[in-house]
Amino acid sequence: GEGEKRDVARAVDLFQRACDLKHAEACLRLGTMFHEGKDVPRDLARSAGVFSRACEEGNVRACAVLGVMTRDGDGMPADPKRAAQLLEKGCNGGDAPSCSDLGVSYRDGRGLPRDVAKAASLFGYVARRCGRHFVGYETSPEYIALAEKRISEQV
Repeated sequence: GEGEKRDVARAVDLFQRACDLKHAEACLRLGTMFHEGKDVPRDLARSAGVFSRACEEGNVRACAVLGVMTRDGDGMPADPKRAAQLLEKGCNGGDAPSCSDLGVSYRDGRGLPRDVAKAASLFGYVARRCGRHFVGYETSPEYIALAEKRISEQV
């Protein structure tokens, strides 16, 4: 609670033990701590391993973060094909940021064949779920127009 002394070592231990017992949310929290270096030294390799466990247990947010790390070579060699697979898993699980990042992969042909229509469809999905502002920062007017066209065709 507020004003209480934080016992980070105990939290890490408990999250690790829960993660070892296949508790995906504990793995996600532990991975986030090591990825961000919040309250613990930043350790990208450890965070990737923990995110991988969470993803395997069905935590789509962990799949998304691991997908971006894998795409960008953040703490591991870049592997765009594997990144696209992880982002697709996150997107198929309903994680909108995964869908947006997967759209970028399709748009740029990173890890899978370039497919502007598929990218626009994914951006449209994210725009419907999260608002246009979410995808607007990473798409050109060409893709926004195509996404809006796809949205209007489905309404």
